[in-house]
Amino acid sequence: MPTPAARRRRLIVQALLPLMVLGAWIAVLLWQVTQLVDTARWVDHTDQVLRELQQLDTIVSRQLAAARGYVIVRDAAMLDAYERSSDFTSRIAHAAALTADNPAQVARIRALAASMTTPTRATYSRRF
Repeated sequence: MPTPAARRRRLIVQALLPLMVLGAWIAVLLWQVTQLVDTARWVDHTDQVLRELQQLDTIVSRQLAAARGYVIVRDAAMLDAYERSSDFTSRIAHAAALTADNPAQVARIRALAASMTTPTRATYSRRF
């Protein structure tokens, strides 16, 4: 027959073991929640970057269509449409700010900005 001290130790171990397992389980759950929140932030950030790049693509497509239209038709209204869609500079700056945490993406955005010159009405009038 165990002594009262041995019974007390056994009772303490039997009471503390489930509490320690519960504490470990809670710690793992908290870690998982923080990982989930961090992942959700990155997904949101990625969505913001993709949305900004989609808007840049739309602006560039409209500018190119307006420039081609002016070259083909020689209608000044086409250049007006071109100039109205010239939100490119602010959008490229915003995309660069969004991707500031990734040097490779920043380099690609700078290359895009360098490749897209913004001709004005005078440039197209002189060229053609």
